Amino acid sequence: MSTKEKWAVYVIVIAVVAGLVWWYASPRSEERTEGTPGGPAAESTAGEVTEILPTAATDTSDAAISQDVAALDATMSNISSDSSSVDQSITASEQPAPNLTQ
Repeated sequence: MSTKEKWAVYVIVIAVVAGLVWWYASPRSEERTEGTPGGPAAESTAGEVTEILPTAATDTSDAAISQDVAALDATMSNISSDSSSVDQSITASEQPAPNLTQ
């Protein structure tokens, strides 16, 4: 390969790398920022947590903590009951294979 061909290859590689860096560094759409911290997904999660808890986020009294624990316990109980309902709805032939490592 001659010197001119090597330089041409170098220029092309540098141009492609620069283009990729520019492409990934530029904000393109909502879908890129959806899963990043501080993006719309993080904001909605924070809102959901405060909606579940009956007390204010700044209330750190023992009574407030007890109320929050009771609310979370009720939520976890509901999730467990939903999971049990799903398990019961699966027919015997569709049961997953047992975990043999226990």
